[in-house]
Amino acid sequence: MMEALRADGSLPKQDPEIEEGALTQSLYQTLYEVARGAIVEQFEAHAKALLTDSDPSVRRAFLGSVSSLCVFFGSTKASDVILSHLNTYLNDRDWMLKCKFFETIVGVATYIGSAGFEEFILPLMVQALTDPEEFVVERVLRSFSAIAQLGLFQRSNTWELLDVVARFTMHPNIWVREAAAEFISSATRFLSTADCHGIVIPLIHIYFKVIPSDLTE
Repeated sequence: MMEALRADGSLPKQDPEIEEGALTQSLYQTLYEVARGAIVEQFEAHAKALLTDSDPSVRRAFLGSVSSLCVFFGSTKASDVILSHLNTYLNDRDWMLKCKFFETIVGVATYIGSAGFEEFILPLMVQALTDPEEFVVERVLRSFSAIAQLGLFQRSNTWELLDVVARFTMHPNIWVREAAAEFISSATRFLSTADCHGIVIPLIHIYFKVIPSDLTE
């Protein structure tokens, strides 16, 4: 409560030598900062241990808490403690770990915002579309769809992704084809009719026998 009041600017600035009760107020503020600092330090140690555990199943289970921990640590510390380790997961041989990573990355993208996501994470996701495991490719496309539905892609990146993903509508795996169709639909949710017919349709029409009348899934 003391921290919330201070952040809101509601706490009066008091001089301990003049006003009564100021010493108690200062004590409570100090106690909060010390206690929170100790908790953050403990969480950081445990988080790093779990993030770098040698067992892929441990790291996979930990990914479910990543979004909440980003909020807990704050943007700066979250980047140092969590995000710096997550990128290494894509080099792991465990395909289930990579699938879980792409499930988690939607919440992380929401937290770090469009600019940070497109600079640090999006290139890795595009690269993962070449993964030999089809489950991983399908999960990447699903994550693209979820992020597109949140409106986090810039228009220029939307065109590039549509150009890349549209070819997966011809993939032998029906799950991959359906995920690609879902992304095309999700990516056009916030676009005007002119953009859909003037830019999107020309990008995807070569993969269809019949041009779609609309871009719903």
